[in-house]
Amino acid sequence: MLAERGNNLEIISSVLSSYAYHINFQAHRNLQDEAKGAEDSLLDVVNLAYNCNFMNLNNLEKNFPGIDWRAGNNGIGLQVTTTKTWKKISSTIDTIIRNKIDCEKEIWFLFISNGKYSPKQKHYNGYTIKSITISDLLDQISCLSDLNILELKNDILIKLKAWTFDRYTTPTSSYVYNSYSAPQSDLKNFITHHDLWNSLGN
Repeated sequence: MLAERGNNLEIISSVLSSYAYHINFQAHRNLQDEAKGAEDSLLDVVNLAYNCNFMNLNNLEKNFPGIDWRAGNNGIGLQVTTTKTWKKISSTIDTIIRNKIDCEKEIWFLFISNGKYSPKQKHYNGYTIKSITISDLLDQISCLSDLNILELKNDILIKLKAWTFDRYTTPTSSYVYNSYSAPQSDLKNFITHHDLWNSLGN
């Protein structure tokens, strides 16, 4: 069970990190469509990881002002973004206030970015600020139960299939098998995965 948990966490980490890198790369090229897609792709992941019930408000109203997700009708609001700046945080909260958005006085920011980020202030104009990066999300996921981690892995492999690798459809290490013998699947794939070609000689 411990080996399976580690394998599932490895898959989740690799896929989410690759996804964040790609989304940032696209955003820097001013290609925002895929960044918008993150609003749907990561919704269930965040809900399970943080035990929340966020809904995508842009499915109700296109370009919903200020926030992308909200817990219930007037709960915590969340903005999904690739922009890790104080200006982005402050302007988001200003938009919420200006449009009189019904939500709690706590706004979460999901930064589609690897690494950590801490805004210079934890409060602005009466709102509490919570910052989450992909690294923070992975830390939170690592605290979940084995069953929840398995559920997340399966969900991620479906929704983020473009950022997965063929090796994630089979165990990543030979110790997962009942023995160290080659599996019954394609022998060439097994040899390539374990980098055994050089040891075979000519």
